Amino acid sequence: MTDKMLEEIKRKVSAAAAVSAAAAVSAAAAAAAAAAKLEAVPVQVPAVPAVPAVPAVPAVPAVPAVPAVPALPPPALVDDINWGAIENIDSSDLLIPKIFHQQPLSKFVQDGLARPGDFCDSFTGKILASKDEKLELIIFGLFKNMIVSKFNPKTQQFDLEKVIPITPQNAYEMSQREYFQERGGETYKNNLAHNFYCLIPSLIEELPYVFTLAGSKWRTAKKVCTLLGKLQKQKRSGASVVFEFCSKFVPGKKGPWIDVLVDQGRDSTREEQLAVRDWYQRSRTTKIVAEDSHEGEASGGPDNYEGF
Repeated sequence: MTDKMLEEIKRKVSAAAAVSAAAAVSAAAAAAAAAAKLEAVPVQVPAVPAVPAVPAVPAVPAVPAVPAVPALPPPALVDDINWGAIENIDSSDLLIPKIFHQQPLSKFVQDGLARPGDFCDSFTGKILASKDEKLELIIFGLFKNMIVSKFNPKTQQFDLEKVIPITPQNAYEMSQREYFQERGGETYKNNLAHNFYCLIPSLIEELPYVFTLAGSKWRTAKKVCTLLGKLQKQKRSGASVVFEFCSKFVPGKKGPWIDVLVDQGRDSTREEQLAVRDWYQRSRTTKIVAEDSHEGEASGGPDNYEGF
């Protein structure tokens, strides 16, 4: 390439640059003029209406303090069975029910709650064992008394007159009393009663009972005492076995009556023995009071028994 040609190229490039610079200046001038026009146009901003004053909010009265709710005691304390009135109740406050052996004229039979030969709870009339079932008992105590009744000519029945506790001091005198006695023109009947404190194995968690064997049931009472004596000779406690009682219908001069038979049954369990021992301990430290009612007992006893 010649020097002339190079000069021509340089000239053209310089001319193009000059044209571009002029265009840029012109554009800047036009932008400045447009901006000046915009600044000259007044902007009409509408007036904002005044906001009405907000009425004063009345003061909120103070909320009274809510009394604190006492905390509930822990579940362990609620489930504890040794609180409340029971804290002031001991064994002497309890009234131990009796087991009534029903005869044809017994109250629960007359009321339609039981049949002759049934063994019933003296409080409720509940049948603890029917006439066809065995009554299981674990014996842990015994007290004796003399039940004295007087003949009533109007009803032709013997009415309860008094109950004499038998103690070491009067035991011999009571043993010499005739079953029937004539005193002052009146006829009396003396029933020697053996009262056995006992638990029913199927109701081991409930109160014990008193089972009374008196009058015509004296043979059964003697057999129970003999069996208890034999257990002692064998170095066993009376609570180590379960005694089984059942009803036996016996013909009598005035109609049938029901005797009670007894046999030594199975050995008691460890749990049963512990429950019986607990009640025995209570009876040694605090007097256990047995119900004194005799209403549910038999009417028509040994005086109605042909073999007595």
